[in-house]
Amino acid sequence: MRKTTLAISLLIFSSIASAETTKPFDGWYVGGNFGYGSGTNHDVYVVPGNAEASGTPRDIDGTIGGIQAGHYWQLDNNIVLGVETGWQAANISGGISNAESISEYYDQIEINQAFNLNFKAGYAIENWLIYTTAGLTVASMDYARGCYSDPTTTIKDCLDPYDATADGTRVGYNVGAGVEWKFNNSFSAALEYKYTDLGESDAWLASDANTLNDSYARYKTDYQEITFRINYHF
Repeated sequence: MRKTTLAISLLIFSSIASAETTKPFDGWYVGGNFGYGSGTNHDVYVVPGNAEASGTPRDIDGTIGGIQAGHYWQLDNNIVLGVETGWQAANISGGISNAESISEYYDQIEINQAFNLNFKAGYAIENWLIYTTAGLTVASMDYARGCYSDPTTTIKDCLDPYDATADGTRVGYNVGAGVEWKFNNSFSAALEYKYTDLGESDAWLASDANTLNDSYARYKTDYQEITFRINYHF
């Protein structure tokens, strides 16, 4: 009887000790994300002697989604530190089309993918994690500007129709915050907000028709995103 009582006591004690030292967010994880992004892009290059205004912001928006992988270290005081890397496909685009203007000229940009390397810090409350994140973003972008004759426009200023395009890689930083819920031993769901600033970058837009229509631009781009995330924890 004493042996049985002792065994039961040890079992209960070990169960309590195990529950007290459980760290639900500790370890490796992989997952996916999907969401929406919006921001601004504008040409901040000013041609000397050119009276035309420069730096007018162009709204950009669209969907974004991809995959992520990382590792959490949950400390005894429930502080959680982490590192995460991820890739996202994007369709965040915008600009001025001739359909939105009285002119036949247009300009467009698109963020088509982004790579992120982030550090995370947060606090766990049972199966919930509130965290902040910050890191590096490398984005791939496409640029286009030109003009084409359109009978619906008010001003007929496109005497030499053309398309000038360029692509490039932009490097910037991101900061954000999120909340994550581990709803069973293997899976968690999270909602995350992130702001990304890609800074300024030069682009040479080459025309497909006439080199006289080639143009130089210096673009400044930033955007914010909200993503829903699912992670699998090993």
